[in-house]
Amino acid sequence: VFTMSLDGKLSPYIEKTNIKTLTGVFTDELRNRLIIVGGDIGLSKKSAPKGASAGQTASAEIYNLATGKLIRAIDLKSLTPNAGAVANDVAVDESGNIYITDSFSPIIYKIDINYQASIFSNSELFKPAAGSFGLNGIVYHPDGYLLVAKTDTAKIFKVSIANPNEIIEVKGMAFKAPDGLEWTKDYKLI
Repeated sequence: VFTMSLDGKLSPYIEKTNIKTLTGVFTDELRNRLIIVGGDIGLSKKSAPKGASAGQTASAEIYNLATGKLIRAIDLKSLTPNAGAVANDVAVDESGNIYITDSFSPIIYKIDINYQASIFSNSELFKPAAGSFGLNGIVYHPDGYLLVAKTDTAKIFKVSIANPNEIIEVKGMAFKAPDGLEWTKDYKLI
């Protein structure tokens, strides 16, 4: 992970991570944390030959934003022992809970403020087609929901924080292979 100055100069920030392929980064300035997630999608220099290790790791690492010191490393793959997994993107709610999409399993993970990991939402709606990426980008809205992008079907889903089984497909948007999601300051979706 690098920092970039306003004049475009790159400087190393996190030089050692156990994540084979870094897929998501979230700067949680309110809590002085940098959250990175990823796994093994089978394409890294660290992957087994011919992608044989794809889906075998999914991890989150939380760092002190000011110092770059590791606060906690969390193995998310242990929550899906009988399925492929790869953590993809990150969102944080107002209480500091972390939500992470999984592109190989139909799951959204949650890491609470005490760094305890669990499966927040598991739905057939999130299941990826064979050999495809499923869930990808994620954002939190202060009205109490998450929006998640599903790449293989080009859909966006709204997931209630209060009731993670309440999942609604967002209609009226057209994307081809949606990836990362972000809000503008006035909550327009990018």
